[in-house]
Amino acid sequence: MKIDLPDQSADRFVSTYVLDLLSENDIFVLQDNAYRILSSGGFLCLVSLSHGLSIFSHIVESVWVALFKLKPAIVGGCRPVDIVATLQNGKWEIIYVATIVSFGVPSEVVIARKI
Repeated sequence: MKIDLPDQSADRFVSTYVLDLLSENDIFVLQDNAYRILSSGGFLCLVSLSHGLSIFSHIVESVWVALFKLKPAIVGGCRPVDIVATLQNGKWEIIYVATIVSFGVPSEVVIARKI
């Protein structure tokens, strides 16, 4: 996977509900591409299916993960991801992190600045 943009050519990189479809290795490749194309101080903005906060959202997450293990296509190939855990230390300063739950489905929102 390569994003066909010149180095340091963007001040924002936004990706919503993509990481939960990618392999762990591809998540790192995507973040490396974002780092390459962002100018110094540029912002990485990510949203992904994540882990639950409340009892209900934990139940939804557990059912989701079980369905993913049974047959990923049932849940569109998506699975919960911990975005903050995937960010490489020394490359990003985390500016904002929140988990939003809608209809029991948790999503993690992360904004980080390129160091």
